[in-house]
Amino acid sequence: MKKLGLAQRIYVVVLILALSGGILYAVFSPVSAAYWNARKPPAAKTLEELAEINYFGGMNFNSSNDIYIIDVRELPADKYIMITSLQGIVAQEAACIYIVGGDNEREYLKIYEQNGANLIYRDGYNNNWTAWTLVRRFLPYIKDKGYIKYTKDNDNPGINMAATIAGVESWLCVSAALEEEAKSEGIVKKYDLTEGTQDRVEMQKQVFEKYKDRLNGHVIIHQMEDNIKLRDFGVQNKAFVFYTRENRKEKAFRKTVMEWAEANAPVLGWTENEVAFVAHISKSGHYVIPMDHASNSSYYIGNKLGAAKQKYERRIADVRNPDPTKHYIAIVVSDGDNIQYVQGGFGAFYDAKKANVDFPVSWTYPPLLNEMGIIVNSRHYGNATADDYFIAGVSGTGYMNPSKYPYDFMDGFTTMTAAGMLRSDMSIVTILDTKKQSDKAFISKLDYYSRFQNIKGGVLEIDPTMYEGNKGKVFFSNGKPFVSVKMSLWHPSGKSGQADSAWLKSKADMVNFYAKDVKSIDGYSVINIHPWSVGMANVAEFVTYLDANVVLVSAEELIEMIYWNIPHKTATPKNS
Repeated sequence: MKKLGLAQRIYVVVLILALSGGILYAVFSPVSAAYWNARKPPAAKTLEELAEINYFGGMNFNSSNDIYIIDVRELPADKYIMITSLQGIVAQEAACIYIVGGDNEREYLKIYEQNGANLIYRDGYNNNWTAWTLVRRFLPYIKDKGYIKYTKDNDNPGINMAATIAGVESWLCVSAALEEEAKSEGIVKKYDLTEGTQDRVEMQKQVFEKYKDRLNGHVIIHQMEDNIKLRDFGVQNKAFVFYTRENRKEKAFRKTVMEWAEANAPVLGWTENEVAFVAHISKSGHYVIPMDHASNSSYYIGNKLGAAKQKYERRIADVRNPDPTKHYIAIVVSDGDNIQYVQGGFGAFYDAKKANVDFPVSWTYPPLLNEMGIIVNSRHYGNATADDYFIAGVSGTGYMNPSKYPYDFMDGFTTMTAAGMLRSDMSIVTILDTKKQSDKAFISKLDYYSRFQNIKGGVLEIDPTMYEGNKGKVFFSNGKPFVSVKMSLWHPSGKSGQADSAWLKSKADMVNFYAKDVKSIDGYSVINIHPWSVGMANVAEFVTYLDANVVLVSAEELIEMIYWNIPHKTATPKNS
C-alpha cells in the first residue's frame, strides 16, 4: 500500500475532524436534540373517556340558585377587594355572591334569571347590599371571624399573599385603611402582612413556604398587584396567588412555584412581557389563561347550563370535490384564547353583528370556558349565526408554545384540549409557536393533538411577523392538516382606526392573485384577523374587494378540503 504524503495525511485528519464535528453538531444541536428527544404519544383516550376528564384537580364546585348581587361601580377599591375575598370564601361551599361592574354582568344575570335563579339585590331592610352588610350576611363563612391585614400598594405583594392565605384559612382580606372598620364589625386580626419583610420576593417566598402543603397545586393565579379582579377564583380554589416580573430574582422564584405545581397546571392571569412569560411557563410544562380582568369566575365555574353547540351552516356541500376554478380562504379572528376578553363582551364578535357580516368567520375561542363559565358559552354560542364557527384558541386548552413544552407534559395537555374541544363542539385547534424548530420536531408535537378522533386538524399562528411566519405552510400529522396563516390583517400601527381603504384593498388584491389550484396547498389560505387593530367593519370592507373566484369557508371546511384534495406531505405555497 502506498504511503500517504504529508499533505495527504493532513487532509485526511482535517476531513475526519470535520466529519466528527458535523456528527457532533447533528447530535447536540438544539434542533437535533428536539428531534432525538421526540417521543411517540400514547394512544388517545376515547370520546367517552374524554367526557369524564376533570380540570383543577377534580374539584367540583356548586353555585346557589340564590344570587346575592352587589354593585361595585362606586365602591372604593379596598372594599371591592375585600368583597372578592368574601366571594371566594363563600364559593368554597356554594357560590352565591355576584359582583356587578358593568353591562356584561347584567347580561349574564338576565340569562340566570331566565333559567330560574333568584336574584337578591337588597338586604332585609330593603337596601342595596353594601360591603359590610354583605360581610354580616356571610359572617358564618369567615373562620373565627378572622381577617388578614395587608398594605394596598401597586408594588407590594401583600394583596396577593392575603388572597393566598384567605383561600386556605377562610379569613377575610382587609387593607390597613379598612382595619378600624373591620374591628368595629367584630372582625379579628389573624395575620399581619404589614409586619416583617416588604420585599417583593421575600414576602411571597415566606407565604409560599408556609402554605404550599395546603394549597391546590392544580391551578395558579398570576395577578398584577394593581388589578382587583380574579382573586375570588384563587381564594375559592385555594390557589397560590402571586406576581413576578422578568428579572432574575423573580423569575427564579417563579421557577420554584412552577416546579412545585402539579403537571399541566393552568396559570391564570397575565404579565407585562407576553413572549418571555409564555415561553417560561411553557418550558415548565404549564400553560397560560389570560384572564386578569375576569370577574365572578368563582360563581361561573359552579353553575351548569346546557352544552354548547355550533350553529354554523356549511358553504361547501362536497369537500371532496371543490370547484377547481376557485381559491378558498378561511377568515380566522385571533386572541379568542383570552377569557377576560370573551367573558367581558367579546367585542369583535358583536361588532360583526353590528357590521351585518354575512360571510363565514372562524372565531378562536377558549374551550376551557365550558368548565369555567358555561354561561359565557351560552351567551355567545346562543347569539351566533350560521356565519359563525368557533375553533379552539391558542394552543388548545390554554396558551403555550408546543416547541417549548416538555414531552412529559404533552399527553396531559392535549388530552385536556381534546376534552375541552369535545364539550365545546369544536374540531379545529389553533396553535401559536415560533419557527425555531425542525419540521420533524414540530410534527412530533402535532402528533399529540392529531391522535384524537375529535380533532380534525389546526391553524398555525407562527411568529415572528404577525403570525405569518410560515407563509401558509401546511404540515400533516397522522394524515391531518395543520395550516399556517398565510396573510394577517394586522395593521402595522397595531392600533385600531388605522386600517384605511387603500391598505385593505392592497391586501385583498394580493389574495385575488392567489392560485386557483385545489390539488395543492396553493389553492387554500388562512387569513388571520388581529382584532385590536382591524375592526369587523374593516373585515367586511376587505371582503368586498375580493374577486368572485375567492370563496370564504369555515376553518373546518378548509381543513377538510385540504385533507381530501392535496398530498399528505409538508408543503409551502409557491406564491408565498
